[in-house]
Amino acid sequence: LGDSRIVGMKQTINKDNITYIAESGMGYNWLVDTARGELDTLLNENPNQVVVLALGANGLGASNYITYYDKADIINMSFGGYEQSDFEYQAIEAANKENIISIASAGNDNTYEEYYPSAFDNTISIASIDSNFNKSDFSNYGSTITFTAPGTDILSINGTMSGTSMTTPHAASAVAILKSYNKNITLDNTIELLKRCAIDLGSYGQDDYYGYGCINFKGKEFYDG
Repeated sequence: LGDSRIVGMKQTINKDNITYIAESGMGYNWLVDTARGELDTLLNENPNQVVVLALGANGLGASNYITYYDKADIINMSFGGYEQSDFEYQAIEAANKENIISIASAGNDNTYEEYYPSAFDNTISIASIDSNFNKSDFSNYGSTITFTAPGTDILSINGTMSGTSMTTPHAASAVAILKSYNKNITLDNTIELLKRCAIDLGSYGQDDYYGYGCINFKGKEFYDG
């Protein structure tokens, strides 16, 4: 994905007009301290840059991210649980009102039970499929699933890994491409565009295992605006 730079435990990956900032276990404040100068410089030089924030098991912290990174465009959330949190919902909704798109992993317990934050109506919930476009045996399912993406045996910097945490970066990258054409695209419009491009799997239309299908941009063309 182009040039890669590491500052402490914060990794920034740049490709074209898209910047990914990944948290790696050190917590929000440390991430912001190390990312602050570099990201400000980047955005001052190119205000059209699309910024993706990847949050891990340390928790959402989205209200803090939104407070400082009101110029972020996408939040990638590879974590969750089965207890609903008003704080999480409100933080994500605050982001949504700024057209910051929140994407969340559906969970890895092969259960219909609602998993948060992905079950919130203001997120894009991503379940997992394998290389044969079948539901991954671990992937959660249910009416809150929006799309699927590859999540079984995915090559990563930590070796081959499986889980819905592997699916959300696929989705975040797809949304980042859309944002690179129109930074003000809303959540509803984003979902609609992803639906038009998705590979329909399972029952026709949305279903509990695949949502609206597998995110797919192969052969698709987009235009500014």
